[in-house]
Amino acid sequence: MSFVLLAPDIFEMAAASAAQIGSAVLTGNLAALAPTTALAAAGADEVSAAIAALFGNYADEYQVAAAQAASYHEHFVATLSASAASYANTEAAIVASIQGAAATLDTSLAAGFQTFVYGPVHTAGNAWIASPYGQSLDPIINGPTTMLFGRALIGHGAPGTAANPTGGAGGFLFGDGGAGYSATAGMTPGGNGGNAGLIGNGGPGGAGFGGGTGGIGGAGGWLMGNGGIGGGPGGAGGQALLFGNGGRGGPGAPDGRGGLFIGTGGTAAVVGSQQPVVIDFVRHGQTFANLDGWIDTAIPGVPLTPLGQQEAANVGALLGPANQYSGIFASQLLRTQETAHGLFANPQILAGLNEINAGWMEGMPQIPIGVFYLVGPLAWTLGFPLFPNLGMGPDINGIVFNRNFTAAMNAMYGNAMANGGTPAVAYSSAFTIGVGTLMNVDNPNPLLLLTHTLPNTGQVVVTGSPGGGWTMNSWDGIPIGPANLPTKLFVDFRNLITAPQYAAWDIFESLFTGDPTTILSEIRDGAEQVGAATFQYPFAVTRDLVDAVA
Repeated sequence: MSFVLLAPDIFEMAAASAAQIGSAVLTGNLAALAPTTALAAAGADEVSAAIAALFGNYADEYQVAAAQAASYHEHFVATLSASAASYANTEAAIVASIQGAAATLDTSLAAGFQTFVYGPVHTAGNAWIASPYGQSLDPIINGPTTMLFGRALIGHGAPGTAANPTGGAGGFLFGDGGAGYSATAGMTPGGNGGNAGLIGNGGPGGAGFGGGTGGIGGAGGWLMGNGGIGGGPGGAGGQALLFGNGGRGGPGAPDGRGGLFIGTGGTAAVVGSQQPVVIDFVRHGQTFANLDGWIDTAIPGVPLTPLGQQEAANVGALLGPANQYSGIFASQLLRTQETAHGLFANPQILAGLNEINAGWMEGMPQIPIGVFYLVGPLAWTLGFPLFPNLGMGPDINGIVFNRNFTAAMNAMYGNAMANGGTPAVAYSSAFTIGVGTLMNVDNPNPLLLLTHTLPNTGQVVVTGSPGGGWTMNSWDGIPIGPANLPTKLFVDFRNLITAPQYAAWDIFESLFTGDPTTILSEIRDGAEQVGAATFQYPFAVTRDLVDAVA
């Protein structure tokens, strides 16, 4: 996006305003036509007749001038509208030209790199491995790393087998990944290609059998190397990391992305417009833990009280019948499933709807210990998902929690789209519903967690899609309108500061894999996410400010 994208909008608004002015002038002229051109004489005397004739002549002259002004105005509006269209078309052409030039330059650089840098290096490495010297010395050179890590320093990865379908990794210093195993029986997917080391190509994915998808190509070298090709239908190409081309994907599968600095390949799929669906989140009925005032978040949890069972029946009658929904969902906790039974439904279970686990606070009084339980999730809604869960439960921070919650939302969306796009109902807990929705909608009000706690069987309704985003419609029956300017600016800033937090967490987790390819891939992903968020932030703020004053 560029700043000049705003100009066509301004032209169009100006044209529309000018057209409104013209309409008003024309209306005024018509209204003045009869009383001015046919001015009645006040009496039968000659003086009155002369005055009427004089002012009648002035009125005729006014109508001629007004008609000429209206003609000028129509021409002005037409010119202004044409200018707006021309400006937008010119800008689109400029953007397309820049993108085309960038793509051409990228292709040229990638071709030059392959021809003059990587090609000779890769050829020399292969020649060494195949030479008598390499055959004699490599076993000695590879001994220490093979003993310590089970991976050679120089050498190509072994092909995958039926027992271990994924191709072996290339040598730490140099080596291509091994080819994925090609299945020969049953409905079996092909094995994934092995990853290269510092320099080398990813292994090709293996072919599937009996309708099984092809394997994914291995990743190119950490420094330089090309991604492996996909193993037939459904097998995506492997990615290049820093320098190199992405591997070609099989039929119906994407190519691997090119290197971060130099390389060609596929790009991330652009999510098109998605049909919005409605998800009605419902809190469970009263439980014995609610009644006694203690924290209960562990699976399976306590059941509903008799009052809770009645609340479940009441909300079920309000929501029913069940067959109008694409799906009925609940968490793994007993209380949510019992509440769903009030709708006479056996819900589908989604772990992403579970309570935010309280960890060491489990079983303690809600007051005052619950205050500590609130701190982390409240921080998550304010844009600090890396802040820890003070209970040190499985949802160690907001990133872990939100990924589980959004996975549940995506599953409900997919189910809805497979069933006509009708609404879904999801039974969960107050905190999971509140925190999860407020972290994801475009019109959040985090203070609702403190000022309007969701009561038993209270509902939060959202509309949207994974690609298009989500909007909150209501909170416990209170309509929630579109985001105002302060809320939009808050969301813009939250998007800016959450990107580096997600990147840092993903890189941190990748360190425990011990796999350099995974670590470098996460570093690259993080750099791209932070760069995109930083680039988009000023444009998002500008757009919101312009929308507010338009």
